[in-house]
Amino acid sequence: MSQIDSAEQFSTDANAAAAGDIRSVESGIKALWDRVKRASETITQLRNEKRLLQSRVEQLEEEMIQIRAELSKVEQGGKGSGRSVDMKGALFANGEREIMMARVKALLAKLDAYL
Repeated sequence: MSQIDSAEQFSTDANAAAAGDIRSVESGIKALWDRVKRASETITQLRNEKRLLQSRVEQLEEEMIQIRAELSKVEQGGKGSGRSVDMKGALFANGEREIMMARVKALLAKLDAYL
């Protein structure tokens, strides 16, 4: 084999190796791109879920404020009518205590579910 033939063979081998390296780099970049795309989709999904959960927390906080206001009115009404108001054994008329307890338990269950 002459030197020209060896040089051509070396050049062909180098080109083949370079092509293999390029394919390897391209496949690596494609895999990276796919991972970045999936991560981006997951981040978008999580942001949307966070927005929904924050909205729900705000609704529950507003409901809790309303329940506290109602409880305050009941406590004030109890003091004004001469009934003793104690949180352990508060006196409520016509099943108010059961209704209030059910609403408070429902609110706590909702808060626990989202926290």
